[in-house]
Amino acid sequence: MEVFFVIFTLLFLLIGYGFFHAILEPAFMYFLNRPVYVHLYYKPLKLTANERSLALQYSPFFKRLSPKRQAYFEHRLKTFLVTIAFEGREIQLTDEMKVRIASVYVMMTFGMRNYMMGSFERIIIYPDSYESTITGNLHDGEFNPSHKLIVFSWAAFERGCHTENDNLNLAIHEFAHAIYLYSLRKPNEAEAMFATRYQSIRSMIRDEKQRQVLFDKGYFRDYGFTNEYEFIAVMLEHFFETPMVFRTNYPKLYKQVSEMINYREN
Repeated sequence: MEVFFVIFTLLFLLIGYGFFHAILEPAFMYFLNRPVYVHLYYKPLKLTANERSLALQYSPFFKRLSPKRQAYFEHRLKTFLVTIAFEGREIQLTDEMKVRIASVYVMMTFGMRNYMMGSFERIIIYPDSYESTITGNLHDGEFNPSHKLIVFSWAAFERGCHTENDNLNLAIHEFAHAIYLYSLRKPNEAEAMFATRYQSIRSMIRDEKQRQVLFDKGYFRDYGFTNEYEFIAVMLEHFFETPMVFRTNYPKLYKQVSEMINYREN
């Protein structure tokens, strides 16, 4: 009898799992443009008092969340801090550095269920511009997918955060590359919207006329037109730094980006 009960329970769970992924989640994605759920944690992790204080001080996004969603943010931030290895090169690592960098990533992926993507495992921080081992040139930051590594110049990171409306944010830019790579390589139901909306955006920027219109308006900086890879990163910098300007001037594109990362204001 016990064996039968176990088998019945397993079959029930398998059928439920299949129904969820084959019917329910796709229906939500199609009709509501969002996954069934994003935040579901058995035992949410908590930040230390110092980490939470730093997050409140340096992350306006975290500060304006409701208490319930702040708890979700805390869990994700703590997960990032205990999962990703931070290394300081010629600079002393501090909790402030770790929390500020991690907070940017959590903000960008807050609408995604699978937020720890595995596209990077280490973050190296230099005090200022550094010589890249890949190009031999001076860099302020880079994403190296083959080594699952992101590198930041701390000075450049701080410049990007200090002025919140210049559309230049190193952390957003490099994390955008990592998110883009993961979402296109390993799409699933919850992140399928990223790939779908990205395809629409890519079609737009591949159209010479539409591309020229975007370029001539001068809102997106020239570097974004280097290739599609850079355009996504630059576009996300603008999305988070000057959202009102973005939404006013490009309402359709703003909506596509919002849906691409499942971004919600509340």
